[in-house]
Amino acid sequence: MAGFHSTDVSDLPPDFVVDEVLRSGGTAMLVRVRPRRGGSAVVLKILLAAHMDVPDLRSRFEREAEALALVRSPHVPELRGTGFTTIGRPYLILEALDGRDLEDELDALGRLPVSRFDHGPLHVSGLRRPRLADTSDSARMRQECR
Repeated sequence: MAGFHSTDVSDLPPDFVVDEVLRSGGTAMLVRVRPRRGGSAVVLKILLAAHMDVPDLRSRFEREAEALALVRSPHVPELRGTGFTTIGRPYLILEALDGRDLEDELDALGRLPVSRFDHGPLHVSGLRRPRLADTSDSARMRQECR
């Protein structure tokens, strides 16, 4: 849409007071807001204006809301609701979690040893941990990864 930038929040409903734009990515942005009528801060995940008329992205956004509604974890924000901006961009109302995001956490930790992440066989999408050839280096690496 002409005149809209990836961090533009001028089309938010008047129900919210913007505290801060947290991040803007390829398809959505995160904005910390407070309900105007009072209450604790929440985060709005808003589809970028450039993508609001792209059916696949809108559908993916809706599926994300459905998935979040099913997840209960201290590491995943609770879905508190959904809505549309004044120009029709969908948004998710998410619990505001305290802490750092993954990018900031990894920057703070620096380089990590592989052994920190070796917690058994990899079971993601049917993938298996690759087998190492039987050489002294690979045997030592296997031992260090346990």
